[in-house]
Amino acid sequence: MNSYPAGRCVALRRWCFALWIIAAPFAYAQQGGESVITAIEWRGLARTNVGYVTDIVSVRAGDPLDKLALDQAVSRLLRTGKFLSARYRLIEEDAGARVVFEIVERRIVTAVRYHGHTAFRESQLAEVVAIKVGDSVDWFAIRGARDAIRSMYREGGYNDVVVSVDRQRVEETGEVVFTMEEGVQVRVRKIVFEGRSAFTEGQLKKQVATKTAFGIFRTGEFDEERVESDVADLQRFYRGNGYLDARVSYRRDLSADGKDLTLTFTVVEGTLYKIEAIRFEGNTAFSSDELRDGLESMVGETVLQPLMNSDVATIQKMYWELGYIYSRVRGMRVFSEEPGLADVVFQVEESGQFRVGRIAVRGNTRTRDKVVRRALELYPPDDLLDLNEAREAERRLLETRIFDSARVYPVGDDPERRDMVIDVHEAERSGDVMFGLGVTSNSGVVGTVLLDFKNFDLADPPRSWDEFVKFRSFFGGGQRFRVELQPGTDVSRFRIDFTEPYLMDKPIRFDFSGYLFERGRDGYNESKGGVLLSLGKRFQRGFLQGWSGEVSLRLEGVNIDDV
Repeated sequence: MNSYPAGRCVALRRWCFALWIIAAPFAYAQQGGESVITAIEWRGLARTNVGYVTDIVSVRAGDPLDKLALDQAVSRLLRTGKFLSARYRLIEEDAGARVVFEIVERRIVTAVRYHGHTAFRESQLAEVVAIKVGDSVDWFAIRGARDAIRSMYREGGYNDVVVSVDRQRVEETGEVVFTMEEGVQVRVRKIVFEGRSAFTEGQLKKQVATKTAFGIFRTGEFDEERVESDVADLQRFYRGNGYLDARVSYRRDLSADGKDLTLTFTVVEGTLYKIEAIRFEGNTAFSSDELRDGLESMVGETVLQPLMNSDVATIQKMYWELGYIYSRVRGMRVFSEEPGLADVVFQVEESGQFRVGRIAVRGNTRTRDKVVRRALELYPPDDLLDLNEAREAERRLLETRIFDSARVYPVGDDPERRDMVIDVHEAERSGDVMFGLGVTSNSGVVGTVLLDFKNFDLADPPRSWDEFVKFRSFFGGGQRFRVELQPGTDVSRFRIDFTEPYLMDKPIRFDFSGYLFERGRDGYNESKGGVLLSLGKRFQRGFLQGWSGEVSLRLEGVNIDDV
């Protein structure tokens, strides 16, 4: 017997193990290690076409066996809403695995019927029910339809209506039958406010959504949820007007026949509170005296929530104007030890002060960036980031009618600056084309052709006739161009208007108008022609902020002939 040194045996075993690692995958593949789907079977299908479910699962015989793909196929089957349940089983075979999908179909709606209804016609009920014959039975949709019918009855004054569906009948036959127990129709005939003295009945009625019946114009329905909301609104109204302890409740009194209802709101007004002191907390950028100067709330006056809300907005704007964009202001009422007095406290959460970084424009597909950018009167890198100006920029962009929406907001994480993003959505229609024809006793027959473009660009001429007819030129500059033709038998007019809101990219408005006018009168003909030029400026900053000025020149020629 031959013997080998121990070291050589160890080396040999290592080489054998390495060869096994390399060869094992190939041997496994040769033995069919990657299992495949040999066949797909469907069980439980009665009304559903096999081709329909096969397209949904997107799994075929011969595909590699992938349990994740099979799980996703089951999810897609359930999302169709046609099946109560779906699962699969694997049956191992020599060549791979057979996949068996086991399906439980939903029952199909065979009929939708209504029983017990007298207040509404069947066609009216069907309008609020989204279930149709042929749909799969979906109890979520059935419950939604039942709630819609109940809401319809309650809006008609049937507050005690009961709507039910026979579940067993649905499961056995597919018939969805809504049965109504209508009850008595109740109408609110009178609304009374007990305990009121500070406000008139008319003032309080404006605070509640419940209304009394009024002929065919108001049904006077009683909705308990709405009345609960009315109670909260009345209480909020009182407390917002200084009656900080006010409490409101309600009761309903039915007539003998149960059809007419008197709704009574009971008010306990309490004490009218006055302001004892106005205090500020957390303010360092402004002194308390500086903040107090701009307030509408005054010591000794009634504690009014609307004034407090206005004061909060005023303080917030002061902080935003100086770049404290993340500051927050909150107004509170703190009861004093003295009865009938309360302190008004404004809590300020100050943040860092920021300047303007870059300005980015998003959402404009055809409008030039500068048309959007110039609406924001902030200039990097020196200007403080004023959020008040951002809100004004949004307003100015919408006023151009070029954009459906506009949003200006800060982004970034720089400790001293924030970039500004102007996010806009261009209006689908930025121009109008109108044609008209009319006859008047004074002017005879008059035709009208009007072209009005709100996002015109004189510097974007068409490069081809195709660009011109498809409105791919003269667009995106923020200018206004309007042409009006009114040819007529007795009177004819022609006018052309052009507006450049930023002349040479400066905040100066330039307007040009040219017009022609002809009219045949008894004994002579009159014709006019002229041009109008104007320059205007609206002052956004400084002493004249909010003012505007304009200089204009008109040249006109008038001709009288055929006298």
